[in-house]
Parts: sequence; structure tokens; C-alpha cells
Amino acid sequence: MVRVNLGALGVRNNGEVQIRVKVTAGSGSEPSAHGRFSCARADVLPATANVISKVLGDIFYSVPFTGASQIDSEGSHTVALRNGTAWGWGHNFYGQLGDGTNVNKSYAVQTQNLSSVVSIAAGRHFSMALKSDGTVWTWGNNEWGELGNGSASTTQSSVPVQVVSLSSVVAISAGSSHALALKSDGTVWAWGANSSGELGGGSTDFAKHPVPRLVAGLANISAIAAGSSYSIVIDRADGSLWAWGNNVNGRLGDGTITARYSPVRVLGVSQVISVSPGEIHCAVVTQDSSVWTWGFNRWGQLGLGTSDLNSHPTPAKVPSLQAISVAVGYGHTLVVKPDGTVWAWGYNSEGQLGNGSADFGPTQPPHPEITQVTGVSNALAVAAGDYFSLALTGRSSGTTVKAWGSNSFSNLGDGTREFRTRPVSVIEDALAAPNAPNAIDSTSPFVRQHYLDFLNREPDASGLQFWINNIDSCGLDLACREVKRIDTSAAYFLSIEFQQTGYLVHRFYKASFGRRPLFTEFLADTQKIGKGVIVNAPGWEQLLENNKQNFAGDITTRTPFRSLYDILSNSNYVNTVISKS
Repeated sequence: MVRVNLGALGVRNNGEVQIRVKVTAGSGSEPSAHGRFSCARADVLPATANVISKVLGDIFYSVPFTGASQIDSEGSHTVALRNGTAWGWGHNFYGQLGDGTNVNKSYAVQTQNLSSVVSIAAGRHFSMALKSDGTVWTWGNNEWGELGNGSASTTQSSVPVQVVSLSSVVAISAGSSHALALKSDGTVWAWGANSSGELGGGSTDFAKHPVPRLVAGLANISAIAAGSSYSIVIDRADGSLWAWGNNVNGRLGDGTITARYSPVRVLGVSQVISVSPGEIHCAVVTQDSSVWTWGFNRWGQLGLGTSDLNSHPTPAKVPSLQAISVAVGYGHTLVVKPDGTVWAWGYNSEGQLGNGSADFGPTQPPHPEITQVTGVSNALAVAAGDYFSLALTGRSSGTTVKAWGSNSFSNLGDGTREFRTRPVSVIEDALAAPNAPNAIDSTSPFVRQHYLDFLNREPDASGLQFWINNIDSCGLDLACREVKRIDTSAAYFLSIEFQQTGYLVHRFYKASFGRRPLFTEFLADTQKIGKGVIVNAPGWEQLLENNKQNFAGDITTRTPFRSLYDILSNSNYVNTVISKS
């Protein structure tokens, strides 16, 4: 039962009140709606008034998303395969869910115009599908030609388009801004961005590559994996690995941190059956169910029982661990053990480890210990976005998808945008009302969104309440509330936290490259600088300064920067930076 005091809402002689109720019901339920109206006070509605009471519209209810056979995540969205069709949820600004819109979805929606799908893949801001006829289809962002449709245009697509000049494909993989396809003859084809040599052609450039091209020197490949500006493949002969592209933190596993523009051998590991390449580290499972990791270990994500700020460019075996599936996020790692339980370790900024806690605040401690994710059993596979995790659970058509961690872009598909430190079920058809209100029309979600958009973090309690009180002090005065909301937005833009993170990134790119950062660059770098920083929290100034220095040092080691400045003398270097500023 829902009771509403119309007097408290300011309804007098003429007024309409619509009450929306979220109802959750099991599959097969038939909810009905009944309304009753009573008026006890003449000063609210005079006895002579024409009082009409009725229930408007339908009641929508959610059901679990079931029957998926494959899931894949990257960035802040997920794609799933169900009965030959593709589905998705989460971030959709670039149309990467393929539902014909650019609106984020907090529940699973079907990708348009696709059937006979046998495999799916999620990239940073685009998605892929492989059909049974060996053709490949893509949708979402096309800034670097990652859709592979042969077009030099950067126009994104919110519905699937076919990749050109490609047939007889048996496997696909999507990276940050490039894609890979494996043909039945064991050859590997690549397209999209090549700023770090991730296309494997022996060189780098900043052009878009919208047509697939052969990765030379590879044959008899059995599996492919595209990461953040790098690629890894499995050799069918012995299960060894070849890798190429960006090698910051030693993510290629060749014993160095030197970028490779053509395939090189990954050291010390063979008989690999699956690969999960993350942004700063990598993990694989071998035939004997062992797990091997390499790359950055700041939060203990390598599973070696320790954490440090060093690069680990050579694969190491995770001790005392058996797994059938592995997935890595930005700084955390997930596995499914043979008994169907899910275990996690590493970064836990937003509850992505699934242990009921999250490390909000100015410090982000490492979690090198391997701990069990609560509430998940009979898992078949895991997937990970930047700061969230998923598990495919159950058997056959009865599978469900569990999700936990960051939910800033409705990544978890549970019908909300609330982060979860414990697993929740992905749903479909949640509150699919066409006229559902915009959440940020309410004060608290409006303020929270500013924390997410400008500061890249969940709000601290005192700050959230301050800005809520500031807006709500206007009461029902809509003009006053609008001014307060505008003032709030301006305050976040001018805040020290944003000026020293997001705006700093903008200035760095302008000074270094003479251009604004791309969205993917801006978001990733802003999050790195602002990670753990809460203004006025103990130690925030030193933490911010450390993050800024680390960012400045990191950007000067990147291939785009070095390709511009390594050949310049000191004086020419200074003059070039000044000219671009």
C-alpha cells in the first residue's frame, strides 16, 4: 500500500498526482493495479471539487536475465550471448549496446537486427558479434575505425554493421580501440587504432584503420585476445603465447617494458587455454588449471601474496590455485575454481571483489590475498569491466548472471545505479515505462551524478548532504531550485578536485599534442589522478600531488609522446610544447 498526503505536496483546487511504484515479481506473475482516493479535509480539496481518482498506465516488473551462454565486459558495459542473439547493459553513450539508442541501460536489452550469433565480445566503447556464417558484426564507437566497416568516418553506430573484407572467422576479440579476428585457417586479422602497434604491422601511427589486415608472421593460432592497446594470441602447436603492442608495466610478458610492434614470444608459460588481457596486467589459465599472471601489481592483482609498484614483465604462477576461468579488470582479478566458486583479489575501490566491503576514501589498500566472492555458486565463467565484476552461473538454459562493484553507468544491470559490494542478479525489462522520470530530477541523484562526472568517485556523506541542503532550501520554488542547481554544477567545475584532475588532463593533452584528449583518454587519466583524493580528508594534498606527478611521468613514456619529442633537442622540445599550449 502507498499513501500520499496531497496537502504536503501542495495540491489544492486543481492538481494531478502520478504515483509510480516499482514492483518486482517472478516470471509468470500477473500484477494488477487498484486505486482508491479519499478526501478528509475541505481546505485541501473543497467538497464541490470534481475529484477524479484513477491508476494510469501499466505496472512493469523485472525478471532475472536467464539463458546466457557467454558474457564479456570492458569499460562500463557488458554484452551477452543468448540463444543466437546478442544482449547488453550499462554504458551506451556510443551505442555500444546496439539497441538503436545512446541511452545507458540498467537492465539487459537485445541488440537489434542480429540472429545466428555464436560469439560476442565487448571493447572499451564498442561491441562485436560473430555469426554462424563466419561474418563479423560491430556497433558502437568508431573513432579509430574499430567497427571495421571500411569507412573513414568516425560516426558511431547504435546498430550492428558488418565488418568488410572478412569471412570464415571462428573467433573474435575486442580491445580498447582495436579488434581482432581469427580465421579458420589459423591467421589473425586486426583493425582499429594502432598508436601502440597493437595491429601487429611492425609500426605505429595515429591513423584510423577501418579495414581488417593480416597480422604477419602468425599461423596455426587457436585463440585471440585484445587488450588495452595490445594483443595476445595462443599458438595451437604448444599453447605458447605471442604478444605485441603497448608494453607499459610489462603487460606483454616478454621480460621487458619495451613496446613491440610485431609479435614476440611471451616468456615461461605454455599449454595456455584462455587469456584475459587487462589494462595494466594480464592473466591466463593453462591446461592443468594453473593461473599465471604478469604486469603491474600495485594492488596485489597478480595474486602472488604481495603488492608493489614495480612492473612484473615475466609470467609467474599463482601459488596453490586451480581455475577453469579467469578475468581481469583495471586492477583486480577473478577466477572460477573447479567447484564453481568465484574468488577475487586486487583493487577494491567500489566493491569489485564482492566480499561485502569497498575501499572508499583517500587510501586504496592492496588486497593480494585471494578471497571468495560471497553468494555465487555453480559459476561457469567470469568477466570484468574496469571496476565491476560478473559471473555466469547455473547450467544450460537456466543460467543467470551475477554482478557486483561499480554501477556508475548502470554497469551491473540490476535496474539501479547503486554500487554493490555483494553480487546481485542482472535483470531484463526493469521499469520499461516510456515516460519514467529522469532520476537526476531528484536532488540526491543530481548531486551524486556531479561526483561521478566531475570527481570520478562516489560522494562523501558530508559533501553530499551539504549540496542537497543547498538546493532543497528553496522548497517548492522552482526558479530558485534551478538557480541552485546551476550554481552546484559551476561549483563542481571550479572545484580544486576537478581543476587538478580532469582539467589538468585537458591542459596536458593540449600542451603535449595540441589537441583535446579523447573521451577514453580523458576518463582513464582523470580517474588515475583523482583516485582516492577527497579534498580536506587527511593527507589529500600529498596524495593528489603524488598522483599528478605519476601521471606526468607516465604520459611522457607513452608512445604518442615519445614519437613527437624523443628526437628533439632541449630547446626545440620547449619551443614545441609552448607552440602547442
